[in-house]
Amino acid sequence: LTSADAAWTVAKSPYVMVSSALVAQGATLAIGPGVTVRVNPGLSLQVNGTLLARGNPGAPIRFTSSQADPAPGDWGFILFADSSADARYDEAGNYLSGSVLEHCIIEFAGAGGGYALGVDRAGPLVNHCTIRDTAGSGIQLRAGTARVANNIISGTTASGDGGGIYINSTPLGGHIVLSANAITGNVAAGNGGGIYVDNLSGATTLGKNIITGNRASGNGGGIYVSTSYGSVTSLAGNAILGNAASGDGGGGYIAASFG
Repeated sequence: LTSADAAWTVAKSPYVMVSSALVAQGATLAIGPGVTVRVNPGLSLQVNGTLLARGNPGAPIRFTSSQADPAPGDWGFILFADSSADARYDEAGNYLSGSVLEHCIIEFAGAGGGYALGVDRAGPLVNHCTIRDTAGSGIQLRAGTARVANNIISGTTASGDGGGIYINSTPLGGHIVLSANAITGNVAAGNGGGIYVDNLSGATTLGKNIITGNRASGNGGGIYVSTSYGSVTSLAGNAILGNAASGDGGGGYIAASFG
């Protein structure tokens, strides 16, 4: 439990999580460039306050398994809860403050087949990160105002829908933005090998993403979208290539309701 501000620095890296951690509401955990966080089996990090994890291209922050022979699902997840501090931006869209994951690597997570990174009615910035080799969805977004940009999501295996990214804005609304991500080589036992979107309220914008080499046992190998009248789902400038589905829509599948 981090109930006061704390900083994890490269001088003391690696950090080993021997119990699940909570960043309490009102508290800030700052993780510096080059820090490695090794997580013991089944443990997770939940953010009710502010997480500032800003690496750089030469010194990314790494969240990984503590096991000598790591495998997908070794540890749980990172979760931004509803009370976590949303990212704020200037008029040009540049990050100013609030929760952020930037130049981070998240790997071997998803214990229980859930997800590696979760966002529950929250609005962090996830930018230039790599999420790979997870059991469950790489990212699960439930409503909120998250921005997910310039990331690589690969090698994830979901037991249900949404191999790479799972989005559900129903019935809570919000506006989720995915832009310029590479979503490749992910698998879903359900629909949406690359991306699954259930957007029956609120708005979801997906632009300039590369969605390739994903596979679904259901419909929508690359992307599956369920949308309805009154919601806004925008798909513009995405490259959807070389995906496969056992059902309909190897590249993409859209289920729209206007009743």
